[in-house]
Amino acid sequence: ESLQFNVRFDPASAKCAEGHIEARLPVNLVNGPGYIIKLTADVARPKIELSSSMIDFGTVLCGQCKVITIRLHNPYFVKCEWSAIASKPSKQIPKHVPLHLRKKMKEKPAPKYFEVE
Repeated sequence: ESLQFNVRFDPASAKCAEGHIEARLPVNLVNGPGYIIKLTADVARPKIELSSSMIDFGTVLCGQCKVITIRLHNPYFVKCEWSAIASKPSKQIPKHVPLHLRKKMKEKPAPKYFEVE
C-alpha cells in the first residue's frame, strides 16, 4: 500500500531569507514506527544590475530630443520579471484657467517628458 502527498514550499509567503533552509516533517504510522523526512531548499532571489543608477540628460534645447539607453542585466539563474512605471503628470486643470483655455487643455494630451521603451 502506498500514499502520495504533495509538499509545497513558498519562500515569499514564509518570508524566508536567502540561503539554505532545512525543516523536518514527522510522519507517524498508526501501530508502527515514526519517520522523519528531511526537507531542504536553497532560496535565491532575483537581482538585476543597472548599467547606470542615474541618468543625466544635461542641457536639452527646446525642440530637441535626447535619448539615453540603459541596460538591465540579470546575472543569476533566477527568473527576473520587471516593469517600469513612469509617473504621470496631473490631469487636473487649475480653477483660475479661463474656460476657453480649459477646453483646449482637455483636448490636447500633456507632453511626455520621459518615455520608457
